[in-house]
Amino acid sequence: MKIIQEQNKIISKVWGKQKVKDKEYRLIKYSLTRKVDDGILLYNLITGELVLSQHFDESDISKFRNQYEEEFNELVEKRYLVPMDFDEYKTVKQLRKIVHQVENQREGIIGYTIMPTSHCNARCFYCFEAGYPHTHMSEETADQLVDYMVNHCNEEKFLNITWFGGEPTVGHKRIDQICKGLQENGINYSSFMYSNGYLFDDEMVKRAVDLWKLNKIQITLDGTEDVYNKAKAYKSAQGSPYYRVLDNIKRLLDAGIYVMIRLNMDFYNSKDLEKLIKELSIKLQGYTNISVYVSILFEDEGFEKVKHTNEEKLELETEKERLE
Repeated sequence: MKIIQEQNKIISKVWGKQKVKDKEYRLIKYSLTRKVDDGILLYNLITGELVLSQHFDESDISKFRNQYEEEFNELVEKRYLVPMDFDEYKTVKQLRKIVHQVENQREGIIGYTIMPTSHCNARCFYCFEAGYPHTHMSEETADQLVDYMVNHCNEEKFLNITWFGGEPTVGHKRIDQICKGLQENGINYSSFMYSNGYLFDDEMVKRAVDLWKLNKIQITLDGTEDVYNKAKAYKSAQGSPYYRVLDNIKRLLDAGIYVMIRLNMDFYNSKDLEKLIKELSIKLQGYTNISVYVSILFEDEGFEKVKHTNEEKLELETEKERLE
């Protein structure tokens, strides 16, 4: 296979190579093909790359794979060929956001994802971080991070921060330290957080607004009270964690923070989520700064402990569509 035109360097850096897996593949929708005297030209509209293949046959990709495995693998790695369930629209949407950020970062970094701690106060059975060493960011590291952020900020001196964990609120002291350091250096910022919401009492919500500049947060729910409490398995929980988190969600909403509620779904709770959605519509009625969506726990999205057959995946997808 001959490369006629190289990939866009930014797209190549962001997207990288696609791994070849034991799946059925098809030609990516964002592509053009044309037969020529010495083969077929393939143009990837996303990467901007143009190649000449002497053997590619879109009508029988399985046969092409068996006969020309090396060329097939190269077309997969370069993303001319994608799995049958590949979502081009979603991918392009994500790439646009990332490329926009990368281009803006040429004159300075504008966004950071920060893990103040890998500790968590919950013990979700499906957690992809289970078994990893748990550590807190040190004060020294937080100071060094602030220095780096200040020295690499763009001319606008504005940053977007995503707090991640573990459970980031368990490391709230480091969040406070980093935010105070940015303020002392004249850096403006806003932040987003992934959280289970358990620790957001009145005092923490006030700090989240005034110091963390938190304008959006994603909180995961797994079901109604019994299902949720069992799935989350909080350490040293007092009372019902489920109702505590719902109260905390109201606190966040009342403070003007936009709350995204992610409903994790698998067979352990799929039949309970409809009841949960009804409860949420009653308890959180009247709020406009909120959204709720369902997300299936799949092993290919990081949840290694949750494995499904293709038939089970189809069943869950059908249930998800019904709930939506």
